Amino acid sequence: MNLSIVILPAKVLANGKHKIRIAMSHRGETRYFVTRHVVPSVKNLKNGQVVGKEIGNANYINMQLSQEIQRIYKAYDELKDVECYSCAQLLELIKNQMHRSTLKSFGAVSVEWLEIKEKQNKPQSITLYKLAIDLFAEYAGKDFLLELLNLKYVYSYEEWLIRKGLSNTTINMRMRVLRAIVRFAVTRRYIVYDNNPFLGYQERPETARDVALTHQQLRRLVDLQPEDEHVALCRDVLLMSFYLAGMNIADVFALNFSVKHLSFIRTKPNTRRRDGNKTEFDIQPEARAIIDKYINKDGRVTFNGKTTAGTMNSYFFRHLKKLAEAIQAEHLIYYSMRKTFAQIANELGIQERVIAYCIGDKYNERNSGSVGYYIKTTPEMANDAIRKVFDFVAQIPKEKQPD
Repeated sequence: MNLSIVILPAKVLANGKHKIRIAMSHRGETRYFVTRHVVPSVKNLKNGQVVGKEIGNANYINMQLSQEIQRIYKAYDELKDVECYSCAQLLELIKNQMHRSTLKSFGAVSVEWLEIKEKQNKPQSITLYKLAIDLFAEYAGKDFLLELLNLKYVYSYEEWLIRKGLSNTTINMRMRVLRAIVRFAVTRRYIVYDNNPFLGYQERPETARDVALTHQQLRRLVDLQPEDEHVALCRDVLLMSFYLAGMNIADVFALNFSVKHLSFIRTKPNTRRRDGNKTEFDIQPEARAIIDKYINKDGRVTFNGKTTAGTMNSYFFRHLKKLAEAIQAEHLIYYSMRKTFAQIANELGIQERVIAYCIGDKYNERNSGSVGYYIKTTPEMANDAIRKVFDFVAQIPKEKQPD
């Protein structure tokens, strides 16, 4: 491989100036590295040197070009079997090697990581990722070099998050994003750590909130007839989820409810279940009564124009608090209905494998002994369990209204 500094007269810029390039010759071909340096005329390059009184920083440009050539040679020396590649392939390999060898800032790596995540995740997940990225940038700066990160710095950042008053759950979420970005940088060979900065780091203990409704709170939700249209819509959507065995909002929007019997693979936050096991059960009358208020001609439901999990979650964020106050619940989220269904089913003695089947969760057969490999849960068992839960709910005593 031979390198030389050149100007290509045919590649003149729109303003009449010329970019300086580094020509690479390999196996009888020539390709070019384009530099950021520009000169007014082809006469400003002589014997590989930038010249001319009109260029006040010619010496600086020559020094920069010399250093760039040294970086190209260094990247070339780190490659193996270079003679096997064409000139164009070698150019790209050297560029990639130089890119990896450049000191990487947190800002640069997080941008690249986020671009990939945006193709794989839903908008609400990307929003959370951006919050975590902005928070670390606030603490360390976007220009912070990731190779300077160590375990002590990780714990110092955690202490800073604690002083900001964030909960342990939120802190763990923010730290997981930072850990993922570090893992990405290591995988891409942007950074080589002697000791990974998260080696030995322990997440903070999280206190699980009991978001399941009590029997009386559920009774209030069923009996509630709100005058506020927003509260009424939230109530219907939550009860629809409960009467569909705690169905995810993504599945509520995806399924065709013009049928009597549902058969689906539950949509998880990032992807569908990989074991391929379907959940099947009949639509019970309690669910049908709510579905028919919102069903379209195509069998899908829409709630006042809201047709995605993202728009519905935003709606919940604004209005669920009023519904929680109406039924006297300290914690109320969409997930409460899934938890409530499973809790009541458990109280009624329904088998865990049947509960897992109804709510679309994977049941670990290994925990059930060898018999778990010989038996399976059927749609009929799910229908019986779901009906048992709803009959129990119907018998919960109503609150006496004040005279």
